[in-house]
Amino acid sequence: MLKKKIFKFAIYCIPAGLISCTVSPLIRNPHPNPPNGFLGFHSTTNGMRYWEIVKPQIKNLERPDFCKKKMFAMDAGIFNLYCYQRKPIANQNLYSITSCFYSPGFSNGTSDKKQPSFTCTVNQEEEKYSDLERDRAIRFFGDGKPSDFEYAVISFKKLLAIIGFLLIVFVAPALLFIWLIISLFQVSFNLIKQWTSNP
Repeated sequence: MLKKKIFKFAIYCIPAGLISCTVSPLIRNPHPNPPNGFLGFHSTTNGMRYWEIVKPQIKNLERPDFCKKKMFAMDAGIFNLYCYQRKPIANQNLYSITSCFYSPGFSNGTSDKKQPSFTCTVNQEEEKYSDLERDRAIRFFGDGKPSDFEYAVISFKKLLAIIGFLLIVFVAPALLFIWLIISLFQVSFNLIKQWTSNP
């Protein structure tokens, strides 16, 4: 009875996990640049806290509307910082971009310790935002703050993705493995019982 329940639950975990993983991407993410790549290794977060550090390298620029910190999970602290300055053009959300590259300090037994540093340049390229896109960017990457509803949607999407991943990759295989072990024990026990019962 227990073996049958374990097998049925393991089989149910696979479609449940697939549904969970399928539903998560269908929910619109309020984040302007949600994590992407394998397991979301490429992420974009708020980088405004770095503005005061990079500001001395850039002349005649006021505090930007927002800054995006872009990095990969396996980059050992290296990241790119993009700060967006709105151009003084009426009725247009046209932004110039200040691009900075951050390199952390590394040291080993044969070289002197390197100090962490930013290298910044003002790009010639421009980006245009709609009013909605601009407001979202300021909430997520500027001095604003995302709403509780936006936080809730992002957390729910992450939860669905994690549940689906766990059900498919860990729970279902683990239960099938347990079912297989129980089946082997039962077969072995029945064979031993047969052998010992025969004269």
